[in-house]
Amino acid sequence: MKSQLKNTQQLNDTLTDLSFTQSFLEASIDKYAYALFGQLFIGNKDSYSDFQRKLNQARIPLSHDVYLSRVLFYSIFSLIVGTLVSIIVPLIIQNYAVYLFEGIPGMETVSTAVSIKPVVVVGLISFLIFGLGGFITTFVGFILSPMYIANERKRKININLPFATTFMYAMSRGSVTIIDVIEAVAEAEDTYGQVSVEFQSIANSIHYSTNDLRSAIKNEIEITPSAKLSELLEDLLNIIDTGSDMDTFFLHRSETYIEESKEEQKQILDQLEVLSEVYIVLFVASPIFVLVINVVMLFLGASNGNILYALAYLAIPLGGGVFTAIVWIISESQTGSISQLDNTDDHIFTTNSYDSEAAKEDKRYSQYKKQKRRKWLKQGLVNSYKTTIERPVYTFIFTIPAAIAAVVFLQENTIAELTHSGFIQHPEVNSLYLLYIPSLIAMIPFVILYELQQRNKKVVLRRIPEAFSTAAESNSQGLMLSDSFDVVAKNSTDYLSSKLQVAINESRWTNSFERALIRFANELEVSRLSRTIKLITKANKLTGDIQGVVKIAAKDVKLMAELDAERVEQSYMQIIVIFVSYLISVCIIVSLNITFIQMLGDSAFQTGSGELDTLGGINSGILQEINLILLHIAMALGVTSGIVGSTMANNDPLKGIKFALILSGIGLFAFLII
Repeated sequence: MKSQLKNTQQLNDTLTDLSFTQSFLEASIDKYAYALFGQLFIGNKDSYSDFQRKLNQARIPLSHDVYLSRVLFYSIFSLIVGTLVSIIVPLIIQNYAVYLFEGIPGMETVSTAVSIKPVVVVGLISFLIFGLGGFITTFVGFILSPMYIANERKRKININLPFATTFMYAMSRGSVTIIDVIEAVAEAEDTYGQVSVEFQSIANSIHYSTNDLRSAIKNEIEITPSAKLSELLEDLLNIIDTGSDMDTFFLHRSETYIEESKEEQKQILDQLEVLSEVYIVLFVASPIFVLVINVVMLFLGASNGNILYALAYLAIPLGGGVFTAIVWIISESQTGSISQLDNTDDHIFTTNSYDSEAAKEDKRYSQYKKQKRRKWLKQGLVNSYKTTIERPVYTFIFTIPAAIAAVVFLQENTIAELTHSGFIQHPEVNSLYLLYIPSLIAMIPFVILYELQQRNKKVVLRRIPEAFSTAAESNSQGLMLSDSFDVVAKNSTDYLSSKLQVAINESRWTNSFERALIRFANELEVSRLSRTIKLITKANKLTGDIQGVVKIAAKDVKLMAELDAERVEQSYMQIIVIFVSYLISVCIIVSLNITFIQMLGDSAFQTGSGELDTLGGINSGILQEINLILLHIAMALGVTSGIVGSTMANNDPLKGIKFALILSGIGLFAFLII
């Protein structure tokens, strides 16, 4: 009885709390769901302890009983909706499908079958798909969602933890307490992502509850999804208890994570090497094998061209996309991008300081408004140009319509024919004018601007270690931080130095070097530079050892640059293997077309007295179809090889567009030559 009263009291308390923790709609649904199903999950908390831990790790602010009540409510709702759909769908099919198929040649059998099909059978199938399927999908999706979110947070924490540890090491070198270090990391969510979210939990626990530092860290150890962060916090507790040197601890951890990063990179490179071999087997050797087998079966009359069509237009493009995603996910496990650095002071608020009504009565006011509109239009055009340069993807707004216009022009002037029969009769010419040239029109402006942007980023990445080493040396000789970076800007004339000089000039006008550096990092959009700038600007506020911090930043970026150089050096061999394999596959496809298909086609027309135009069930139209499919297989393999190879080397599929255009062009021109 006491247990039941306790559960009832807990139920009422939870219903009251929900209104304060969620939006009105969510709270209303959860209160209703909890009132219906809450009693099912209140008791026996030990059975749900693991699930509650996943909810905490996913940062879902609900207890297990509330969340499971929500899951059951939405699942039953999906079941009801699916059941209604399963009732409506058979009625629609029964009443209207007959009229849809009526009068269509070849569909009389379907029309008759639908008209006599029992509604019960169709309803049962619909219920299994929409009703039961909706219930299972909703239930499983909600149950797995916290696990997926927790695992994703774990991955992001592990990516940023080495950088955050270096940040903490730099902060601890001055007269900064451990609480100040924790708060500094907590405030740097724009740089360290989910690591900062975990440290926000510690900081909030200290400031807004009765927990002390040790209790707050212990609580975080229990709920963090990352074993690496949990281990770091446990060791940090030992350091706090024993009073050991904080600098030495963070330095050792930072060096340990660097070594782990090197080992992880070696493992990733080994995985990419295996994937490159898998790609060659799946997307080079296998298509050739399937191609040869099906062509032979076609000539024997034992197959049709559907398998070849599926290979060219479905299997290779979709398979290439999936393979690219797999490579990107594996490579992304070691790299991380960050958002724009927070620069809350970067705003100027202005208000009208004149009487607007009196101004309107002035004769010069209309002229002023016209000049203002012209200036606004001019700035809009200039800003659009700058935005397109900074965001190359915006070029598609102009190039895709231009590519479509080119296709329409070629079609209207009978230069090319955008029909299936036209492609079969003239596969090379139509593919050139209707596929390849429009692709060049759509992609080349993007490729040029994107490559220029990436080249500038390469200059930045290459120059960062040297630049910060020079700044550290200048700062150690007594120069101020801004003057140290001024020395860096004046020692070179490259892209990084020019942008840095702009930031220094801005700092002199605004008297805020920190704000100028953050704008500088946000404009360049290089993650490594943004982390380093965040480290320096934060240290400039908190610690007195700015010289040591700059040296730490210089050492850190140098180690990261060495890791990048090692990856690029080892991955380029994999690209060469993929590209050479593609060229070999093109040679095989072209040879198959010349020595086998065209030869059989010629022999078919030369048999007898001209009355026989087939050989083994193959006519000239199918021979032309095979020629078209071979060409498009070669072009599709070129596109996938270019994008996959670039993703393996640079973890950037967009960089592979230029390789895709080049390789697919090689395949096309090989067919044009023959």
